[in-house]
Amino acid sequence: MGRQLGLCFLVLFACALVAPADTTTSFTPDKDTTLFQAGNTLSSGAGSTLYIGRTNQPAGQALRRALVHFNLSSLPAGATVTNAALKLTPDGTSNGQRTLVLHRVLQDWGQGTSNSSGGRGAPATTNDATWIYRIFNAANPSASLGWNTAGGSFSSTNSASALTPTTTAGFTFASNSTLVGDLNFWLANPTSNFGWEILGDENTNKTAKIIYSREFSTAASRPTLTITYAVPEPSSLLLLTGSAGLLAFRRR
Repeated sequence: MGRQLGLCFLVLFACALVAPADTTTSFTPDKDTTLFQAGNTLSSGAGSTLYIGRTNQPAGQALRRALVHFNLSSLPAGATVTNAALKLTPDGTSNGQRTLVLHRVLQDWGQGTSNSSGGRGAPATTNDATWIYRIFNAANPSASLGWNTAGGSFSSTNSASALTPTTTAGFTFASNSTLVGDLNFWLANPTSNFGWEILGDENTNKTAKIIYSREFSTAASRPTLTITYAVPEPSSLLLLTGSAGLLAFRRR
């Protein structure tokens, strides 16, 4: 009886050790771009800024949406994300405080070398994502891969939202269960990781926000995804397995 009680305590101790250790790490995008409603074949894959919201252009040409993707392959196998936050930095152009919203993208997309010097877009190059094409074929546009829905195919669920400042101070999409759920879904289904689409105020003219992209010269102002994750300790798992086996053997 005493030995069995001791083994029970050993198993309980091992279970306590299995509690995952939290680790925090940060990522910058491996691709990002802007979708320009005007013209259908405009982009800014290599631009230093992203445009989000509604400009003062005529209806049917005014909307701007950003795409951002993070490569999560460096996270260890078995990792579970417990907390996540996405930080963006505006360029200081005001247009008032505006709410930006993240939506999980449902189709793969590309980034080319187009570079818009302003919010009107630049002609798309090979692999660019545009308003109607997710991967543009510059040599043969008719062979380009299109979105299922013009303006980007994304989940209707709001993954997270954030209020932009009127200064150049960074702002954050705070952690919530949906944002964390997106990341854990991508970890479990890496071929479905197509990143997020960022939408702004699309109902009011001249409300578009300008956000620094991954190409911006100052690293601290680039989009940053900070993730806290946990993985079981391998040594603890071995201890738990061995203890359970020993307990089963003693009961024979």
